[in-house]
Order: sequence, then structure tokens, then C-alpha cells
Amino acid sequence: QHPDKAFLIFEGQMISYADFDTTVNRVASGFLRLGIRAGDRVCVMLSNCPEFLYAWFGLMKIGAILVPINSAFRRTETQYIVQHAAAAAIVVDAVTGPVVADIAGHLSCACQRISLATTPAVGDIAWSDVLAEPSTSAPMVEVDANSVASLMYTSGTTGQPKGVMQPHRSYVIAGESFAM
Repeated sequence: QHPDKAFLIFEGQMISYADFDTTVNRVASGFLRLGIRAGDRVCVMLSNCPEFLYAWFGLMKIGAILVPINSAFRRTETQYIVQHAAAAAIVVDAVTGPVVADIAGHLSCACQRISLATTPAVGDIAWSDVLAEPSTSAPMVEVDANSVASLMYTSGTTGQPKGVMQPHRSYVIAGESFAM
């Protein structure tokens, strides 16, 4: 309804609803180009930045599943979540990339690494390559409201963390309830 209104202000930069949606569409198209499809699990292990939101919403637009990982996690916790989730990809930055690179040889799942780092590690896909798609329209992917949108891992107080599935519908209901 208000495309020019501020959606996000981060470090003094204002990102409008329209600009946010345009970038999310480019990210969604980029994920599709990388072979990420509906139902695929993609870990996102980023420090506080707008790219976390771009990745999250981009994944939701194509029916892929967000698996957020705490950026403070080290090798053991990260490896467990990536492995347990059977991640198709993981999005990292300059801080979290080395942790993921350290576990790469110990994973049984084939996991693409997408990096926000200025100079991505060898074998990583640059975030700029994800954004390379000039198309700004939403990808034509039908997403069911009851399909899983995110897989949030618990703290694991009684054993290993468990993945809690959140359907798309729960995010819509939460948004509607906050808008009232």
C-alpha cells in the first residue's frame, strides 16, 4: 500500500517497501538459479544485516525453508544443525564463513556456501552472484500456506536441539495480529 515508506532503517540507510521487495525478488530468482527449490533447507548464519531478511523472504517466496543459525555458534553447534537439517545451502558472512569452512569436510550433505564476504573463500558463491538476476518480478512459484517456511532449532536443554517447523500460515497470522 505504501511502496515508498520505510520498511527498514539499518545503519542510517533507509530501505523502502518497494526496494526491499525488488531485492527479495532478485534473491529468490538467484536461489532458483542455484538449484534451490521448494522444500530445500537453507541455513542462514549471518550477523545483523539486511541480507538476513533478503535471504529469509527470498526463500519463502520460492517455498524453500529458512534454517537460521546463531552467528555466535562455533563448530560443534553449527555442524550439528547443518547436518541434521540436511541443508542444501548455507549463507554466511566474513565472520561466520570460517566456521562453516571448518566443518565443510565433515558434512554428509552436499551444501553450497553463499558468502557475503568481500572476498569469498574458494568454492563459495558470492552474494553478488545471487543478486545478478536483473529480474525484479516475483518468481512464479506456488507456495502452500501449510508448507514449512522455517525450521528453528531449540536450545537443546534435554539433549540435542530439535528442529521446530513453522508453516507459512503462522507468519501470516502473526503479521495480521500485529497489524490490528
